[in-house]
Amino acid sequence: MSTTTEIEIDYQAYMRENPPDLPNIVRGPEAREKRREAAMERMLRKKQAEGKTRQSTQKEAGLVNAATEKEIDYQSYLIDYPPDLTDIRRGPEAREKRREAALKRMLQDKQSEDQDTQ
Repeated sequence: MSTTTEIEIDYQAYMRENPPDLPNIVRGPEAREKRREAAMERMLRKKQAEGKTRQSTQKEAGLVNAATEKEIDYQSYLIDYPPDLTDIRRGPEAREKRREAALKRMLQDKQSEDQDTQ
């Protein structure tokens, strides 16, 4: 037996009685960007709060090993120094640059490994 009760809502009647305030609706790419940045900040704060809670429960339970200690240190670092979300690059050009940089780093790592084995 279900303990929840579903309430039927007549959305059309609700919208007739409570129309949206059209002058206050903000449209356009700038408004979308502001909403996206606000959502990113909310998600970051939520993630930080979850990290703090998980850290404290792990420490209390004695479940902290070297790997979780590194993760806790990184999460603490992010809490103290949150990333600057205004400088994030997006789009296909930015993805291609990041991919090229990653391939370059992999090539350098491979070359340094080869030099170490010689």
